[in-house]
Amino acid sequence: LIDLLFGRGAFTPDAVQATALALMGYAVGLPAFSCARSLVSAFYAQEDTRTPVKVATLCLTMNIGLGYLLMQVLGHVGLALAASASSWANVLLLGSMLTRRIGPWFAFRSSLPAVVGLSAVLLAGCYMTASGSPLMAVALIPAWAMAFFLAAKAFGLAEAYLAIEGLARLGSKIGLRRRKA
Repeated sequence: LIDLLFGRGAFTPDAVQATALALMGYAVGLPAFSCARSLVSAFYAQEDTRTPVKVATLCLTMNIGLGYLLMQVLGHVGLALAASASSWANVLLLGSMLTRRIGPWFAFRSSLPAVVGLSAVLLAGCYMTASGSPLMAVALIPAWAMAFFLAAKAFGLAEAYLAIEGLARLGSKIGLRRRKA
C-alpha cells in the first residue's frame, strides 16, 4: 500500500520500507486509539473530566520515555511502538477505572473467537494478495471485506447483521432507497 501510494520520485524504496515499518508499529495500537475516545466520553458523561486528563498525562509521560528508549534500539519504529503502547496503557487504565466505578461494562461475546478467526483468515488472504501487484492488492480490499461479511453472515454473527443494517441506513440517507413502481 505504501509503495502504491508513495513509491515514486524522491520517495525511494528504502523510504517506502521505513514508512511501512512505522505504519506497522502504529497498527499495533489502532484498536486502542479507537477505544480511548469512547472511554473518555464515558467519564465525561459522569461529569468527570479530571480522571481522563490525569491518565492522559501519565500516558504522555510514558510515551515520551518509552519513545526515547525504543528509538535507541528501533529508530523511528520505536516511536510508533511507544505511541501504540502508551495508547494501550491509556485504554487499560481508563477501562479498569471505569469498571471499578460502574461495574463490568465490557464482556467478551461468544462470537469473539469466530470474529477473530475470520479476521485471521482475512489477514492471511490480504497478505497473500499483497505479495503480488500493489495495485491489485488495493483493488481487492472490497472483495476481501465482502468475503468477511458473507462468511460472518453464514456463521450467523450478529456483527454482520449490524454492519448490513448500518450500510442500509447509510444508503437510505444518501438516497439509495428502492423506489416503488
